[in-house]
Amino acid sequence: MARTLLHRFHALFELPDLCLENPVSLEQALISEINNAGSAITDAGLEQAKASARFAFINGLQTTGGFGGRADALAQGYIYYGDANNVNTVLDDISKVTTAKLKSMVAERLIPSNRITLVYVPAKKTTSTTGDK
Repeated sequence: MARTLLHRFHALFELPDLCLENPVSLEQALISEINNAGSAITDAGLEQAKASARFAFINGLQTTGGFGGRADALAQGYIYYGDANNVNTVLDDISKVTTAKLKSMVAERLIPSNRITLVYVPAKKTTSTTGDK
């Protein structure tokens, strides 16, 4: 069960527009959201996420190749879990996720010692004086 929670865990954090100008305020806003992530988990939100995950998985199985297709699902089962038959347990694994288990995982994993901060500031674009486009 834990492998499914960890392998399929995605987080979406909404940050206020005002923090986009300053990397420090962006980092502070993101850390605040991460620290409060457990309290944002609701039964309704989890059911919506589970329905979305089930749909995405089944929809992906309807294609042979490409990203997320049948071949990928079989290969992931074999590579990650040593069992290509893992594809047949995914829907049950999704159904077993509960808000209590998810909140427990958030409390265990989204802690300061599991974080890395990387601030990437791209170089400013320079205007060409030669007329190149």
